Amino acid sequence: MRRRKISMRKLVYLIVVVLILGLVLTGCSLLYNIGQVPNTEEKYNENNPNPYIFEVGDLVAGQTEIVGGVEVSNDTEYLYVTYMVDDPWCLTETHLAVANLLVEIPQTNKGNPIPGKFSYSTEHDPSTTEHTYTISLEDIGTDLYIAAHAIVQMQSGDEIQEETAWGYGEPFSGKNWATFFCYEVTAAVKVTNSDELLAALDNEDVQTIVFGADIECPVTGYFGISLDRDSMTLDGNGFVLSYKNIGGGNPTIEAVGDDIVVKNLELKNLTPSSQAYDLIATGERTIFEDNTITRGTEQGHPAIVIGSNAIGSIIRDNTIDFGAIAAGTSDCSIVGNIMDWVISEGIWMHPTDYDAQEAQTRANQLASDNTIRVFGAEGTIEKPIEGPVKVRDINGTWHFSE
Repeated sequence: MRRRKISMRKLVYLIVVVLILGLVLTGCSLLYNIGQVPNTEEKYNENNPNPYIFEVGDLVAGQTEIVGGVEVSNDTEYLYVTYMVDDPWCLTETHLAVANLLVEIPQTNKGNPIPGKFSYSTEHDPSTTEHTYTISLEDIGTDLYIAAHAIVQMQSGDEIQEETAWGYGEPFSGKNWATFFCYEVTAAVKVTNSDELLAALDNEDVQTIVFGADIECPVTGYFGISLDRDSMTLDGNGFVLSYKNIGGGNPTIEAVGDDIVVKNLELKNLTPSSQAYDLIATGERTIFEDNTITRGTEQGHPAIVIGSNAIGSIIRDNTIDFGAIAAGTSDCSIVGNIMDWVISEGIWMHPTDYDAQEAQTRANQLASDNTIRVFGAEGTIEKPIEGPVKVRDINGTWHFSE
């Protein structure tokens, strides 16, 4: 029988065909894996406990690195979208689209978003680490699609690294890595007196409570606000909540649910001799931010307490007179707070999961990003907290760091 020889050209052709068929058969799996795990670890963020697993709220640069966050909230009148980046990154441009339908976000025919055509855009010169867009609720609906795009930069020696960043969420239908996320405008009410405040707290449909005036609680003996629904926001809007005779270590405001925010509120104790906590977080991911606590005199109880179950909580930019911050978990952030020097100065730590020396180390780390006010003969001095920091070990023994 006569053998037919296969030319080298045909052999190469057959190999190419086999390779193409193999890629076609495995392509979905390969693309899936590539989409889930980027092929570089150079931009791995050590602060992200789940590398390459992002959450809505993360601001992701270059597909792989969390450089900050995008926070969305609303009150009775406005929607607020805030971009924030962490050092050493900065924002040089932000572009924001907010729409009632996904198709209303400017896109190419192939489904790639066009940030230059977004309704809200800012070139930041000089650059910034935070920027908020304020949008009237009258101009939008309640079920929203949001695309948050940014250009971020970081200086490394003489070089400037620039990256595109997106608020993490679902991918657009196009081929680039742009993402969007959804937000539902929460039911919000404005309160101007204690009766309206109590009614709003009792209304399970209300998620956001905004102060429209100073409010004095009418109850003597004990008055406590329990924020027991997940994702509630109490926005003081710069007004005062005053209270009387809260004794027995009862909290003025307790964040019981998860993802509770208490911000822009001034808490004022009208009976300074009473012993009470002002803000207590027992739910996960609580945020106490930009609050002022006026106690009037030194007390045995700390002003702000982070419970042992309040993991992921953030205590940021609060001002406290005569009060400390007590943390029952090391999984929290305490930064930018100003407090007066008291006997139990600064930050207390009483975690149950490690010994006193470890607790002291973590307490000092948390304390170093805050400021203490020391009153002396030459006036008031503000300085970073350096210690001593009071900590309690797993045996219940209190210690002071050196």
